[in-house]
Amino acid sequence: MDINAAFPSKYLKAADLQGRQVTVAISNCVVENVGTDSQPQKKPVLYFSGASKGFILNRTNGEVIVQAYGTETDNWLGAKITLFAAPVAFKGKMVPGLHVAIPAPPRTVPVPAVAPVPAPAPVPTSPAGAPADPFGPAPLGGGGETAPAFGDDGLNDEIPFGSPWGDR
Repeated sequence: MDINAAFPSKYLKAADLQGRQVTVAISNCVVENVGTDSQPQKKPVLYFSGASKGFILNRTNGEVIVQAYGTETDNWLGAKITLFAAPVAFKGKMVPGLHVAIPAPPRTVPVPAVAPVPAPAPVPTSPAGAPADPFGPAPLGGGGETAPAFGDDGLNDEIPFGSPWGDR
């Protein structure tokens, strides 16, 4: 016999998850007395679509939800959270506890916009209509002049590299 079945509760316990992570949609948030008649304790309780038990919200789990959905609990309705069990310190002992995580939004792969393909650049031609030599002299102002061929610019490009200490 499962001992948890012997002590049913109207609120979720870590054992109720049976080792699973469960993503649920919040359907209601109300403040209820979760203590005993002799020690009443009011806390917020979340209820979920399709679930029969409520989830007593502690400060830590509440802050996780606040970070994602804001402080106004009315704005939480329909919001999704993931419940999972993990150890928690309680009265000096480590016991199973329920924790909240915010599920990642579904990933969508953006489809890049297709840019129009530019028309190819016109191929320069020589005056005779043949394609121009891309490495030959380039026409200048359109008056039939051409730029000097490489090295024929009349400038002396040689740079003397002598030793600053003279020839030794």
